[in-house]
Amino acid sequence: MANLCRKLKADHGIEIRNAVDVNDLAVRGLGRDDLDLGRYGLDRLAKAVLGKKMDVVRPQEELFWHGK
Repeated sequence: MANLCRKLKADHGIEIRNAVDVNDLAVRGLGRDDLDLGRYGLDRLAKAVLGKKMDVVRPQEELFWHGK
């Protein structure tokens, strides 16, 4: 997350002040050792945390970079 925030600031002038990794929050909040929440994608994480399917809408085209 920190690396993404640095890239956003350097490449686009966008500053994120309180970035939070939702996977880390889920791991700490749910306390489920039987799940590997740190490796879940957003869709699967929403299902595990909320207990229902969520439709995560992503942009059709790439908005940012592929790395420098």
